[in-house]
Amino acid sequence: MSEAVALLTSGMGLGVYVPSLFLRNQCEARGVKARIYVYEEFLEQDKKKNVKKYQECFHQSYRAAVAGHKIPVRFAGHLDEGALSGLFDMWKEHGQRHFIMLSGHWKSVLDAYQRESGFVCSVECLRMDYGVTPSWRGFCDPGSLYHTTWLFGTPEQAMEYTIQADSRPAIPFEERGPRYVVHGGGWGMGTYLDRMEELESLGQLDITLHSEKEMENAKAKNNYYLIDPNWSPWMRNDNGRHIFPPTRWMLHEPDYITSEEHPYLYDVCRKALAIISKPGGGTLLDAICTATPVVFLEPIAEHERCNAQLFEQIGCGISLENWKAEGFSKEVLHRLHENLVNIRNQAKDFMPFLLKKWGFSSSADAAIQNNREASEWALK
Repeated sequence: MSEAVALLTSGMGLGVYVPSLFLRNQCEARGVKARIYVYEEFLEQDKKKNVKKYQECFHQSYRAAVAGHKIPVRFAGHLDEGALSGLFDMWKEHGQRHFIMLSGHWKSVLDAYQRESGFVCSVECLRMDYGVTPSWRGFCDPGSLYHTTWLFGTPEQAMEYTIQADSRPAIPFEERGPRYVVHGGGWGMGTYLDRMEELESLGQLDITLHSEKEMENAKAKNNYYLIDPNWSPWMRNDNGRHIFPPTRWMLHEPDYITSEEHPYLYDVCRKALAIISKPGGGTLLDAICTATPVVFLEPIAEHERCNAQLFEQIGCGISLENWKAEGFSKEVLHRLHENLVNIRNQAKDFMPFLLKKWGFSSSADAAIQNNREASEWALK
């Protein structure tokens, strides 16, 4: 099968954008073409500019972020007709029929494309939060044309799948140093910068920044990582590919660095005792992939409250308040780490399952077998 898999994502946060890159990489590793489409690429220009303004506002004010978590819905539907027409023409030319939808905004686009093309498409709705995010609010599929997978499960069904971002085994807890990753998700939202004084006593902090001005209160023992303020998820590189957020290790590296394999901070998370952040879906996935527990700060919206409740129920995360009541115990984090290792080992990898379901399995299996044989030959 030569058709590509279309990954329909959004740049409103990194919680659905970064997983789409993981999925693309998994497809390509199996000899399957995949292409990412970011919803905001197709917004009218004035609406696209407003996204950056809201991003800066929400980063600076927790109250504004809480009040404005419905903003993505207000952008929905304001698409550039010319860009959308060009997209449909390209999809029709290539016979595009297989889609993974990580943002609910794309449903009206896919409805229109199926009507215009006459194609019967296979659409997998991959829900990256335990609760209902703004883009999925009001989602309706009376004809059952869309299949839905909740990555973290539902109240009626336990978590069955994960997205494997890394084939390396998790670093054992006892081999990790006393360091903690601190961030506010892709937009740097939440109360994490306000909690620094309280967190300083824990050990070394690896802190994500969104402006060089935030280095003013930097402490020598900590590491600071600045995500390029001029970068947006809807930008492509010179090869026309979407990339992980360009990131700079402040005071150590002069340039922003990105990778085709993982976000810059992925390996930092692998070595940490915990991730201290608001409970976004992307943070939960990072926790599973790296077997690093999450210490939850205040959620921004209801779906994040649901995420936190789930992770506490399955023993993979803890609120900062509850951890503080435990005396900031590392033994608590160790237990959560072990639970995450078990989940990481037991959950099925979502992308291979879906490719097989869609009939891409023959080329995928051949690519994997060739890679395995090449590796065995190199070891001889």
